[in-house]
Formats: sequence, structure tokens, C-alpha cells
Amino acid sequence: MARRLAVACVAVSVLIPCDAGAAPNSRAAERAMVQAVNEAREDHGRRALSYSRPLARSAGRLAAKLTKLDVFGHLESAPAGSGARGEALARHRGWRARTRSTVRRGLRSPSHRAVILGRFRKVGAGIKRGRIGGRLTTVWVLHLRAR
Repeated sequence: MARRLAVACVAVSVLIPCDAGAAPNSRAAERAMVQAVNEAREDHGRRALSYSRPLARSAGRLAAKLTKLDVFGHLESAPAGSGARGEALARHRGWRARTRSTVRRGLRSPSHRAVILGRFRKVGAGIKRGRIGGRLTTVWVLHLRAR
């Protein structure tokens, strides 16, 4: 009986970390995205952006709204209270954060490149994992402002 209980406990402890590992801590992923953006800016001779919690909150709210609405695209209303003047959206399949590859892809798009390398001083990143069009998707939102 004790041996069966030990095996059951091992099975449960193996299953739980796998689920938890599929979606790493959002705040850590958001900070990693800001770091990846700043590394790209440095590579292009731009000043690093300062992290802004209000911008991160507004970016996170938009990412959550997009997955809740099951859409991907810029919404017409500006983020309330954040002061954001720039916005970049990205998404990819699966739930891994993929910060560096997301920034590299953004730099290949003229409109995203203009935002990532633009004349901003503050940045916040938001991430939301969910389903868009029935597919497991990670949605990224960057909100930026000049002051």
C-alpha cells in the first residue's frame, strides 16, 4: 500500500510541473521582452527604454482582451490612463514566450521596426496565452511613450 502511494505521489509531482512549465511566469516573460527590445535598440545605436509598470499593465490588459475576443489586431480605443503613444502587437503559436525571435521578426516589419527603434523613453510589455481561432497562441503587446 505504501509503495502504491509513493508511486502515485511521484506521478502527480511529475505531471504538475509539466503543466506549470508550459506557461512560464508572465511578469518574468514581460521583463525578458523589455530586455530583448533594449538589446535590439542597443544593436541599432538607440538608447535603452525604461520599464513602465503602467504601460505593462495596459499592454497586459490589451493582450488579455484580444484573446478574450478571439481576435488579433489593433483596437481603435487607446489604452486608458497609460499615456501610450506607440503600440506593437505580435503573436505566435504555442505558449513559450519566444522573446528574442519575436523581436527579430518585429525588426523585419517596417511598421514594427519604427515602433521598436522609435523615439520613445518608456516601455511596457504584456503577454497573454490563450486561443485565437482555436489555436494555442501567445499574444504580445508593447506599449511605449516618450516621457
